[in-house]
Amino acid sequence: MVRGIHHIAYITEDLDRMAGYFEKILGFEFVKKLFYEPWKLDIVLFKSGDQYIEVIKPLEPGSPPYNFLKKKGEGLYHVAYLSDDIEKDMEEFKKKGVKFLEDKPAKGVAWLIATAINDEGDIEFQIAQNID
Repeated sequence: MVRGIHHIAYITEDLDRMAGYFEKILGFEFVKKLFYEPWKLDIVLFKSGDQYIEVIKPLEPGSPPYNFLKKKGEGLYHVAYLSDDIEKDMEEFKKKGVKFLEDKPAKGVAWLIATAINDEGDIEFQIAQNID
């Protein structure tokens, strides 16, 4: 069962501007900048208490994040909920009619993810399990 928030993701066309806001204005702790190969994303990762903040910039047309940005603009992209057993939680959500982008949990930025989508293919939420 999910138990709280794991991370919140924001999407932007200007990574430096939005990342600067989270670091300089809100004072979140910078963790690292990285490239996420599967969807061709530049990401800046921050820590806020026990939760993470992802600031995402899609680099290539066609990926779900790129399509979302073009359709809905900058801002909140998704909320990921913390799971202690992501495979079990995926199965429980599937029984309730939730559709996932992945058939099984995938390697995310620094954790496992499962991405719930709506009928238009937009991300509704994620569940995430930390990798020890």
